[in-house]
Amino acid sequence: MEIEPRFNYDSLRAQKARFSVRFGNAWHIVAIAVGIMMVLLGLWSLIEHGAIGWLLFGLSGPMIMVSIWWEKDLKTAEISKNSKTIDDVMAADVLGKLPRRPTPIDIAEAITGTRAGQFLAVRLGLTPNFLRNISVDDSDRTEQIWKAAIEIWQSTESPKITSAVLAAAIVKQLPQHDSLLANMKIDFHDIEEAIRWYERIKALIDQYKEKPLNTGGIARDWSFGYTPLLSRFAQNISVSVSGGAFTTKLAAHEEALGQMLKTFSSGGRQNITLVGADGAGKSTVVSAFAEMLIDGHRGVPGSLMYQQVLCWTRRR
Repeated sequence: MEIEPRFNYDSLRAQKARFSVRFGNAWHIVAIAVGIMMVLLGLWSLIEHGAIGWLLFGLSGPMIMVSIWWEKDLKTAEISKNSKTIDDVMAADVLGKLPRRPTPIDIAEAITGTRAGQFLAVRLGLTPNFLRNISVDDSDRTEQIWKAAIEIWQSTESPKITSAVLAAAIVKQLPQHDSLLANMKIDFHDIEEAIRWYERIKALIDQYKEKPLNTGGIARDWSFGYTPLLSRFAQNISVSVSGGAFTTKLAAHEEALGQMLKTFSSGGRQNITLVGADGAGKSTVVSAFAEMLIDGHRGVPGSLMYQQVLCWTRRR
């Protein structure tokens, strides 16, 4: 995707981003509350006073429509395949704060308060004050930041040009940025890795918002029972993989995991042999299988839900 280092303040996406920033999550909650209240008042008025209830129903409509618009469109601000300028691929939380002719200082100010910007501030020390101090109040220098941001965005394969990418671009456009970062005990590669780190965390959060896991409650681990004799001869690997993000499972082993679930949940012979050279991923498959069971993954049959996996250990 070829993106021009040019900022279009009047683009439809930039206008939506400005409205989204001004509307915000607090106003979204207020709009929902007011809309629900009007619906309830409308029902009461319809019963008690007749036609006036329809008026209240009508007034609740705009509130509900704005809330749905913010949740489904403004909040996500997805980029289009026909993106041409940098505003087309910039995250809405920072895009909505930029003026018509942003200077590097304006960009640094816009980064303040965003989640990605806060992440870099906490992890690497790229605080808002630091970014403001290394920025200049000259809009002619902004194009250099756009060019650097596009390059970093493409190299890190980030979904959008977030405030973290813009913060990295502000640092990179400094001629002496290597020595400046060296004084902070980091280098520019650390900043790029932090951007990738932030995107991985955000992707995991979004994944589990869409498909929340049924973790089984506080008594999940007790369902397996107390097995002191078995524990002498086997290691419970489910204990080591439980309680964290579902990171063991690899796409390359989807077929093997599906076959294991099918075999162990069937009524016939429940035996599986994993064959492969060293490093092929046999242990990874077993760990992923244990993680799926103990975390109550949606694809796990009820007969296997919260079962634990033990690995036999040779005693000397």
